[in-house]
Amino acid sequence: MGYDLERFVHGVIESDLICPICNSVLQDPVETPCEHFFCMACITNSLSMTQTCPTDRRPLRSAGLKKPSRLLLNLIAKLEIKCDFEENGCNKAVKLKNLAKHRITCNYNPDNNIRCDQESNLQINQPDQARHCFEHFNNKIRDQEMELSRLSSTLIGHRVENDELREAFDELQQIIDHLKLEVERLTVAPISKVRFLLSGNRDIVWQTFENMKTQRNDGILENDDLSEKAFARLSDPLTPSSPSFSLCVLKSGSWIGMGLSDGCLYLSDGRIFHNGKIVHTGEAWIEGDHIGCEIKYPVNQIPEVSFYRNSKEISAILPAPLHASFPTVWIGSVE
Repeated sequence: MGYDLERFVHGVIESDLICPICNSVLQDPVETPCEHFFCMACITNSLSMTQTCPTDRRPLRSAGLKKPSRLLLNLIAKLEIKCDFEENGCNKAVKLKNLAKHRITCNYNPDNNIRCDQESNLQINQPDQARHCFEHFNNKIRDQEMELSRLSSTLIGHRVENDELREAFDELQQIIDHLKLEVERLTVAPISKVRFLLSGNRDIVWQTFENMKTQRNDGILENDDLSEKAFARLSDPLTPSSPSFSLCVLKSGSWIGMGLSDGCLYLSDGRIFHNGKIVHTGEAWIEGDHIGCEIKYPVNQIPEVSFYRNSKEISAILPAPLHASFPTVWIGSVE
């Protein structure tokens, strides 16, 4: 899985530096004997499904892959890329060769502890929460509720109609309601994002697309409303000429599921379901994983469904649901 094109700061990227599979800047690039370049993870995942070059369809094996020329590696290393933690507030851009070093020292890295600057003095590991840490909110809420109780007692005790006091009462109530909403917002599960890949050079056309959003036409999917389940189903089923599809996990937050429309489902927590029953329990997905689903068509035998994680077969389910084998992706709750 390569680096998203949107992260690079200087204009158009040369086509030789872009992986034809994930349509991103090459990451850990390799070269084929037919002189095409791919991300190592992308071509490995592709070869697990079909032993041909994705560009010209010539026969290709993993043993034929080699390290690209130093010139190409240097061109990639000199590209300037935005920080991994841009969404957290980091606005720096560094050369790609220095990205790993910057990631370790970046002040917006969520794994780096910082101290809350809003009175609570707690050690927290989210830079964007330095102004909004939960302890700070809870302290604010307690203080405002105590003040609200004091004002209520004053109103009851004196039994007077004091316009200014009632205005202060209402204002404090609004502040408390706002702070509580902010606490709920900060506890919402983070966004999940995947890139959808389809074998056979077929166009991606969706039959059902609910609460899901996509970036351009590059197959990137994420849930639009974090409080609701997102669901997308392809308009055409898998066939012998196009027997598989896969996901690149770009960001792992809420639940992710992939499979076929009739009930073959592989969840991001490692469970595989068939017709509502758990048939396999394994390791959870992580960012960077390639997750695949394939229908195999052996001669004179019943077709079967197989799931893959990073080119390794996880589970096979018999028989394949040929009447409803539409590739489907879920984000959020899928149970």
